[in-house]
Amino acid sequence: ITAKSGTISGSATLTVTAAVLTSISISPATATVAAGDSQQFTATGTYSNGTTQNLSSTAKWTSSATAVATVKTGGLATGVAPGTATITAKSGTISGSATLTVTAALLTSISVTPATATVAAGNGQKFTATGKYSNGSTQNLSSTVQWSSSATGVATVSSGGLATSVAPGTATITAKSGTISGSATLTVTAPVLTSLSIIPGSATIAKGTSQQFTATGTYTNGSTQNLTSAVNWSSSATSVAAFAASG
Repeated sequence: ITAKSGTISGSATLTVTAAVLTSISISPATATVAAGDSQQFTATGTYSNGTTQNLSSTAKWTSSATAVATVKTGGLATGVAPGTATITAKSGTISGSATLTVTAALLTSISVTPATATVAAGNGQKFTATGKYSNGSTQNLSSTVQWSSSATGVATVSSGGLATSVAPGTATITAKSGTISGSATLTVTAPVLTSLSIIPGSATIAKGTSQQFTATGTYTNGSTQNLTSAVNWSSSATSVAAFAASG
Protein backbone atom coordinates (compact mmCIF):
# COMPACT_ATOMS: atom_id res chain seq x y z
CA ILE A 1 0.00 0.00 0.00
CA THR A 2 1.62 3.27 -1.14
CA ALA A 3 0.92 6.89 -0.22
CA LYS A 4 2.52 9.60 -2.40
CA SER A 5 2.71 13.39 -2.27
CA GLY A 6 4.66 14.95 -5.13
CA THR A 7 7.86 13.06 -5.38
CA ILE A 8 7.63 11.80 -1.81
CA SER A 9 5.98 8.41 -1.05
CA GLY A 10 5.71 5.85 1.66
CA SER A 11 4.62 2.21 1.61
CA ALA A 12 3.17 -0.46 3.89
CA THR A 13 2.35 -4.12 3.42
CA LEU A 14 -1.21 -5.49 3.88
CA THR A 15 -1.69 -9.22 3.94
CA VAL A 16 -5.25 -10.41 3.21
CA THR A 17 -6.27 -13.82 4.57
CA ALA A 18 -9.38 -15.85 3.83
CA ALA A 19 -12.51 -14.95 5.78
CA VAL A 20 -12.63 -16.78 9.09
CA LEU A 21 -15.60 -18.95 10.14
CA THR A 22 -17.05 -17.33 13.24
CA SER A 23 -20.24 -19.31 13.92
CA ILE A 24 -22.45 -22.17 12.76
CA SER A 25 -26.22 -22.19 13.04
CA ILE A 26 -28.34 -25.33 12.66
CA SER A 27 -31.84 -25.26 11.25
CA PRO A 28 -34.35 -26.16 12.30
CA ALA A 29 -33.22 -25.29 15.82
CA THR A 30 -35.73 -27.73 17.30
CA ALA A 31 -37.61 -30.61 15.69
CA THR A 32 -39.80 -33.55 16.69
CA VAL A 33 -40.07 -36.85 14.85
CA ALA A 34 -41.51 -40.29 15.57
CA ALA A 35 -39.11 -43.17 16.08
CA GLY A 36 -38.16 -44.48 12.65
CA ASP A 37 -38.72 -41.15 10.91
CA SER A 38 -35.99 -38.78 9.74
CA GLN A 39 -35.25 -35.07 10.03
CA GLN A 40 -32.94 -33.15 7.69
CA PHE A 41 -30.79 -30.51 9.44
CA THR A 42 -28.87 -27.76 7.66
CA ALA A 43 -25.63 -26.22 8.93
CA THR A 44 -25.00 -22.61 7.88
CA GLY A 45 -21.61 -21.00 8.56
CA THR A 46 -21.15 -17.25 9.09
CA TYR A 47 -17.75 -15.76 8.26
CA SER A 48 -15.78 -12.78 9.47
CA ASN A 49 -16.60 -10.87 6.29
CA GLY A 50 -20.34 -11.28 6.91
CA THR A 51 -20.87 -13.93 4.26
CA THR A 52 -22.66 -17.23 4.90
CA GLN A 53 -22.19 -20.68 3.45
CA ASN A 54 -24.01 -24.01 3.61
CA LEU A 55 -21.67 -26.35 5.47
CA SER A 56 -24.03 -29.35 5.73
CA SER A 57 -21.92 -31.59 3.51
CA THR A 58 -18.54 -30.65 5.04
CA ALA A 59 -19.27 -30.27 8.76
CA LYS A 60 -18.84 -33.16 11.17
CA TRP A 61 -22.25 -34.21 12.49
CA THR A 62 -22.78 -35.91 15.86
CA SER A 63 -25.66 -36.90 18.14
CA SER A 64 -25.46 -36.58 21.91
CA ALA A 65 -27.60 -39.71 22.33
CA THR A 66 -27.31 -42.28 19.55
CA ALA A 67 -29.82 -44.52 21.34
CA VAL A 68 -32.37 -41.75 20.76
CA ALA A 69 -31.27 -40.46 17.33
CA THR A 70 -28.43 -40.96 14.89
CA VAL A 71 -27.16 -38.47 12.32
CA LYS A 72 -25.10 -39.09 9.25
CA THR A 73 -22.96 -37.00 6.92
CA GLY A 74 -25.12 -34.31 5.36
CA GLY A 75 -27.21 -33.75 8.49
CA LEU A 76 -29.93 -36.37 8.08
CA ALA A 77 -31.00 -37.51 11.56
CA THR A 78 -33.11 -40.60 12.23
CA GLY A 79 -35.18 -41.17 15.37
CA VAL A 80 -34.42 -44.45 17.13
CA ALA A 81 -36.35 -44.40 20.41
CA PRO A 82 -38.33 -41.85 22.47
CA GLY A 83 -36.14 -39.19 24.10
CA THR A 84 -34.17 -36.03 23.29
CA ALA A 85 -30.83 -35.71 21.51
CA THR A 86 -28.63 -32.73 20.70
CA ILE A 87 -27.55 -32.71 17.05
CA THR A 88 -24.24 -30.91 16.52
CA ALA A 89 -22.39 -29.76 13.39
CA LYS A 90 -18.70 -28.86 13.82
CA SER A 91 -16.07 -27.39 11.55
CA GLY A 92 -12.65 -26.96 13.15
CA THR A 93 -13.29 -25.45 16.56
CA ILE A 94 -16.62 -23.85 15.58
CA SER A 95 -19.86 -25.72 16.19
CA GLY A 96 -23.61 -25.25 16.33
CA SER A 97 -26.38 -27.41 17.74
CA ALA A 98 -30.09 -28.21 17.47
CA THR A 99 -32.47 -30.26 19.60
CA LEU A 100 -34.29 -33.31 18.24
CA THR A 101 -37.14 -34.83 20.24
CA VAL A 102 -38.12 -38.38 19.30
CA THR A 103 -41.61 -39.62 20.11
CA ALA A 104 -42.97 -43.18 20.06
CA ALA A 105 -43.21 -44.85 16.65
CA LEU A 106 -46.42 -44.10 14.74
CA LEU A 107 -48.76 -46.76 13.43
CA THR A 108 -48.69 -46.41 9.63
CA SER A 109 -50.72 -49.38 8.39
CA ILE A 110 -52.68 -52.47 9.41
CA SER A 111 -52.81 -55.69 7.43
CA VAL A 112 -55.46 -58.34 8.08
CA THR A 113 -54.71 -61.99 7.37
CA PRO A 114 -55.87 -64.08 5.71
CA ALA A 115 -56.73 -61.45 3.11
CA THR A 116 -59.52 -63.67 1.74
CA ALA A 117 -61.28 -66.64 3.30
CA THR A 118 -64.27 -68.88 2.54
CA VAL A 119 -66.29 -70.79 5.14
CA ALA A 120 -69.62 -72.53 5.30
CA ALA A 121 -72.40 -70.85 7.26
CA GLY A 122 -72.07 -71.69 10.94
CA ASN A 123 -68.29 -72.03 10.86
CA GLY A 124 -65.74 -69.59 12.27
CA GLN A 125 -62.68 -67.90 10.76
CA LYS A 126 -59.86 -66.37 12.80
CA PHE A 127 -58.37 -63.16 11.44
CA THR A 128 -55.12 -61.54 12.59
CA ALA A 129 -54.40 -57.79 12.52
CA THR A 130 -50.73 -56.83 12.18
CA GLY A 131 -49.68 -53.20 12.63
CA LYS A 132 -46.65 -51.67 10.94
CA TYR A 133 -44.95 -48.68 12.58
CA SER A 134 -42.85 -45.75 11.40
CA ASN A 135 -39.68 -47.37 12.77
CA GLY A 136 -40.25 -50.43 10.59
CA SER A 137 -41.37 -52.70 13.42
CA THR A 138 -44.55 -54.78 13.37
CA GLN A 139 -46.92 -55.84 16.15
CA ASN A 140 -49.89 -58.16 16.51
CA LEU A 141 -52.83 -55.85 17.24
CA SER A 142 -55.61 -58.45 17.07
CA SER A 143 -56.61 -57.98 20.72
CA THR A 144 -56.51 -54.16 20.71
CA VAL A 145 -58.02 -53.07 17.40
CA GLN A 146 -61.71 -52.44 16.80
CA TRP A 147 -63.16 -55.23 14.62
CA SER A 148 -66.23 -54.78 12.44
CA SER A 149 -68.15 -56.56 9.68
CA SER A 150 -69.67 -54.78 6.70
CA ALA A 151 -72.56 -57.26 6.66
CA THR A 152 -73.54 -58.72 10.02
CA GLY A 153 -76.28 -60.71 8.31
CA VAL A 154 -73.51 -62.61 6.52
CA ALA A 155 -70.85 -62.71 9.22
CA THR A 156 -70.15 -61.21 12.63
CA VAL A 157 -66.73 -60.64 14.21
CA SER A 158 -65.80 -60.51 17.88
CA SER A 159 -62.95 -58.91 19.79
CA GLY A 160 -59.78 -60.73 18.87
CA GLY A 161 -60.75 -61.18 15.22
CA LEU A 162 -62.89 -64.34 15.36
CA ALA A 163 -65.51 -64.08 12.61
CA THR A 164 -68.62 -66.27 12.69
CA SER A 165 -70.46 -66.93 9.45
CA VAL A 166 -74.23 -66.49 9.52
CA ALA A 167 -75.62 -66.86 6.01
CA PRO A 168 -74.31 -67.12 2.43
CA GLY A 169 -72.82 -63.91 1.06
CA THR A 170 -69.69 -61.75 1.30
CA ALA A 171 -68.60 -59.49 4.15
CA THR A 172 -65.63 -57.17 4.59
CA ILE A 173 -63.91 -57.72 7.92
CA THR A 174 -62.13 -54.56 9.14
CA ALA A 175 -59.62 -53.94 11.93
CA LYS A 176 -59.18 -50.29 12.98
CA SER A 177 -56.94 -48.42 15.40
CA GLY A 178 -57.40 -44.66 15.50
CA THR A 179 -57.55 -43.53 11.88
CA ILE A 180 -55.60 -46.54 10.55
CA SER A 181 -57.46 -49.60 9.29
CA GLY A 182 -57.03 -52.77 7.26
CA SER A 183 -59.56 -55.19 5.77
CA ALA A 184 -60.09 -58.74 4.55
CA THR A 185 -62.87 -60.44 2.59
CA LEU A 186 -64.91 -63.31 4.03
CA THR A 187 -67.14 -65.34 1.71
CA VAL A 188 -69.81 -67.46 3.38
CA THR A 189 -71.21 -70.44 1.52
CA ALA A 190 -74.35 -72.49 2.26
CA PRO A 191 -74.27 -74.65 5.41
CA VAL A 192 -72.56 -78.03 4.98
CA LEU A 193 -74.14 -81.28 6.12
CA THR A 194 -71.96 -82.67 8.91
CA SER A 195 -73.89 -85.70 10.18
CA LEU A 196 -76.96 -87.89 9.72
CA SER A 197 -78.88 -89.50 12.54
CA ILE A 198 -81.32 -92.39 11.93
CA ILE A 199 -84.34 -92.80 14.18
CA PRO A 200 -85.04 -95.22 15.61
CA GLY A 201 -81.48 -96.36 16.21
CA SER A 202 -82.65 -99.96 16.38
CA ALA A 203 -85.94 -101.75 15.72
CA THR A 204 -87.39 -105.25 15.59
CA ILE A 205 -90.24 -106.20 13.30
CA ALA A 206 -91.97 -109.34 12.15
CA LYS A 207 -91.47 -110.66 8.67
CA GLY A 208 -93.78 -108.96 6.22
CA THR A 209 -94.31 -105.86 8.34
CA SER A 210 -92.75 -102.43 7.93
CA GLN A 211 -90.71 -99.98 10.01
CA GLN A 212 -90.47 -96.31 9.18
CA PHE A 213 -87.01 -94.78 9.67
CA THR A 214 -86.32 -91.06 9.72
CA ALA A 215 -83.05 -89.42 8.60
CA THR A 216 -82.20 -86.08 10.25
CA GLY A 217 -79.27 -84.04 8.96
CA THR A 218 -77.21 -81.64 11.12
CA TYR A 219 -75.44 -78.73 9.39
CA THR A 220 -72.44 -76.53 10.12
CA ASN A 221 -74.69 -73.69 11.27
CA GLY A 222 -76.26 -75.95 13.90
CA SER A 223 -79.54 -76.34 12.05
CA THR A 224 -81.22 -79.70 11.45
CA GLN A 225 -83.39 -80.92 8.59
CA ASN A 226 -85.50 -83.97 7.87
CA LEU A 227 -83.78 -85.65 4.94
CA THR A 228 -85.83 -88.85 4.94
CA SER A 229 -87.07 -88.38 1.41
CA ALA A 230 -83.81 -86.94 0.09
CA VAL A 231 -81.21 -89.48 1.21
CA ASN A 232 -80.34 -92.74 -0.52
CA TRP A 233 -81.54 -95.62 1.65
CA SER A 234 -79.90 -99.03 1.52
CA SER A 235 -79.87 -102.31 3.40
CA SER A 236 -76.76 -104.32 4.21
CA ALA A 237 -78.81 -107.52 3.73
CA THR A 238 -81.60 -107.17 1.20
CA SER A 239 -82.61 -110.78 1.78
CA VAL A 240 -83.50 -109.79 5.35
CA ALA A 241 -84.94 -106.29 4.81
CA ALA A 242 -85.38 -103.94 1.90
CA PHE A 243 -85.81 -100.16 1.91
CA ALA A 244 -88.26 -97.98 0.03
CA ALA A 245 -87.19 -94.51 -1.08
CA SER A 246 -89.15 -93.00 1.80
CA GLY A 247 -87.16 -94.87 4.47
